[in-house]
Amino acid sequence: MLILEIVLVKPVSCNMIGILFVGIIRSDQVQALTAALKQRHQDWVEAVNGGDLEGWEAIVTQDIVWMSPGQRVIEGKAALVEWLRPFIKAYEYEYATTSQALRVVGERALEQSDYVSRLRPRSGGEELEHLGSYIALWRWEGGRWYIERYVDISEMALS
Repeated sequence: MLILEIVLVKPVSCNMIGILFVGIIRSDQVQALTAALKQRHQDWVEAVNGGDLEGWEAIVTQDIVWMSPGQRVIEGKAALVEWLRPFIKAYEYEYATTSQALRVVGERALEQSDYVSRLRPRSGGEELEHLGSYIALWRWEGGRWYIERYVDISEMALS
């Protein structure tokens, strides 16, 4: 089975919609890309739970844009790593997705997931529970998936 990718394009300056042909991808290719994405997602979860900052860094693109509630928009891998560093140092994480929807379209994939994250202060103290949802845009690059955009839709603002 072949899947035809078509993107509708509406230029800002006109009322007509154009069609941009993106490509054709076989359903078995979509299945392989989806399986690779699920594995990459698991690699990310393991990096979070292991407090592995280098693992986080290996999962995101150089031009990552990361949005979390109550925080400034973080742009770029180096800025994200510096933003994450104090959280990784201060907390031990137990992170899991509780539902996940994936849509692979060529070299991009959209993930919508719900999650639960338990944060235990490394210095002792009360455990925090952080529930929420996020949308992540993944990019296929060099034979691997990378998070390109991440938007956290939750109630808890990290500080």
